[in-house]
Amino acid sequence: AFRLPEAMPRSMDPAWEAPPATPPLPIRLDVIVVGAGVTGLTVASMFKSEGKTVAVLEKERAIGGVWARYANATSRLNSSGPSYFAGDWLRDGGSASDMHPSRERILSDAIETAAGHLHGCVFCGVEVLNVIEAEGDDVQQVRFRLDGAESQVVSAGLVVLCVNRRLGRPRIFALPGEASFAGVVTTSTGSDMNRDVPSFRGRRVVVQGMG
Repeated sequence: AFRLPEAMPRSMDPAWEAPPATPPLPIRLDVIVVGAGVTGLTVASMFKSEGKTVAVLEKERAIGGVWARYANATSRLNSSGPSYFAGDWLRDGGSASDMHPSRERILSDAIETAAGHLHGCVFCGVEVLNVIEAEGDDVQQVRFRLDGAESQVVSAGLVVLCVNRRLGRPRIFALPGEASFAGVVTTSTGSDMNRDVPSFRGRRVVVQGMG
């Protein structure tokens, strides 16, 4: 067995980061899911409910995918809740009980899933380098790297890639004279706006961009 960062603790803090403790992970599992966003956590939960051994490998230090990194406090799902988190592992049915659930609700469901139903199965800070089909065996080998260390390999009967390449990285640009501006300059992605401007009420605001 090799060692990985400690799995998600029983915490409800979306900003939680993996501590340095490293419990061992079996060298062979039924299913490996790459990516701890909404899709990855849902897929892993379904397999675990079927009695499969599962590990979720996440490159970042926190779970939640695009909802944790790009959404802001006012972001909502642009469809009904039942198309998102809905499982027996959530105490009140999760986002399936909401119409257009908020970022806060979606991340709450993600954390409850990782810390509860998937407790001990979600590992952050793990960069997956490649997935190779082993010759002569119905096994997939996942090569990964932890904190820049030498690569290691774990095997599974099935590997599911749940990585979102549709959005890409936000396009952040600087304006001339921005450094000397006496007000607040922020973006609408991630936690920037949540942290920098709790409310726009009563403020004079210039919005650049028509998204």
